[in-house]
Amino acid sequence: MRVRELLGVAGTSVFNHSVRRITTILCLACSVISLRAEVSLAPVFSDHMVIQQGVTLPVWGKAAPGETVIVTCAGREARTIADGSGSWRVILRPIVFTGKTCELIVNGSNRIEIQDVLPGDIWIAAGEGEMASPLSNSVIGTRAASISDPGTRFYVRETSGQSHWVLVSSKTSPTLPGVPFFFARDLRASRKIPIGVIDCTTTLPAPIDAWISSSGLTGLAPLNRSGADAGTSPSRLFRSLIQPLAPFAITGVIWDQGVSDEGDHALRHRLFLAHLIRDWRRLWEQGPFPFVMLLPPGKGRGDTSAVEPYLGAQGAPRRAWPWIREGIISTLRLPNTGIASATDLRESDDAGFDPLVAGRRLALTARHVVYGEEIGDTGPVFHHARIEQSRIRLFFEGAKGGLTMGSAPGSGEGGLFSLNSSLKRFAVRGAGGRWFTAEARIDGKTVLLSSDAVPKPVAARYNWKSHADGNLYDRSGLPARPFRTDSDQP
Repeated sequence: MRVRELLGVAGTSVFNHSVRRITTILCLACSVISLRAEVSLAPVFSDHMVIQQGVTLPVWGKAAPGETVIVTCAGREARTIADGSGSWRVILRPIVFTGKTCELIVNGSNRIEIQDVLPGDIWIAAGEGEMASPLSNSVIGTRAASISDPGTRFYVRETSGQSHWVLVSSKTSPTLPGVPFFFARDLRASRKIPIGVIDCTTTLPAPIDAWISSSGLTGLAPLNRSGADAGTSPSRLFRSLIQPLAPFAITGVIWDQGVSDEGDHALRHRLFLAHLIRDWRRLWEQGPFPFVMLLPPGKGRGDTSAVEPYLGAQGAPRRAWPWIREGIISTLRLPNTGIASATDLRESDDAGFDPLVAGRRLALTARHVVYGEEIGDTGPVFHHARIEQSRIRLFFEGAKGGLTMGSAPGSGEGGLFSLNSSLKRFAVRGAGGRWFTAEARIDGKTVLLSSDAVPKPVAARYNWKSHADGNLYDRSGLPARPFRTDSDQP
């Protein structure tokens, strides 16, 4: 006898309800199993992406534990099995740039197809301040934003938190960061390869310890936070911007940061920056990848002091940009690092900043340090000093074409051959320790300093001010870095 006949009408209703419940539970269970089995990729892998040419390529994501995952791209294939936590990673053999795009395909319980993948060189652009300012904030940037270039691509984050790759076009460019944009444009023009930039810049307060992992901060004294940066916890930007990218294959990093560390934090900045570089290189496990830094532009306004002291009249640290810049320069002792100077590219906090020249100078440094081009990229670099009775003679290296007086591009002062009749922002001191403005003149490949107030000079400084507007250049138009011959510490 059939079940429904035994149960009767009432039983039939109960039977149907039970069947529906069982069916619903089975469907939900299947949905959960299906969701758990979905193979996924790290967010940096998406349509229109650039992948690093010429090196082994890590590709990673999530899947069901024990699931087999197969990845193919441009004739390369690799497979693996997801571990107990569902994580998986494969390494593809190097892919060279041929001028053609390809597909990145992932097969597991489902299939993922990443379209329009372009082999090229990948750079991470990280930092705050000038590095984060969008193209639309400058006149030159607004003009450049109207030009499309599908060979230059940016990985960007939307305000919603979503990330994706975009091709440079009149629609996407205005919001792109200006300095990285011009850096990429110049590299693309000189190297003739696609350039991908991963935008890790921020307009929020970004103290340097926020960019370092918690393990990288071990042994370092935490920064005291107050005011605008009080909500920026240690390692926060590292966790949100940097850690999710590793071990994505890259060429290197361009970096500009320090606004959030002026004043009280300035002296520790150099120690933290060296730790940051080591920390990121350790995370990537890619060796000492290139790290190219921008030497920050002028801050505040000019004053009449010969050099800027570290402490102000009330005993508190001043903005202390000379010490931040010196800390950045000190990281050159680490391998594969380079510096592009932007000290002359802004007259004050309220003035505009030239992203075109800053990006171009970063590209020059990368072309020399990373790509081995025999080009001038540094401007005059102080080498040593020699005391000659009542004068100090300064020796330089790296000055392409020799030393000259100059001015910032676009400053209206005549470019290389400045309207100023003499060098400025040089200072000397005697044994007593007080600094006086020096008379400075170019003498062949050297600069000769003297001061009637210092008959026996023992030390010299150049551009030792937050508002660094010295006018020593080389003949290719690159400014000399700030420097000092003494080793006094605050």
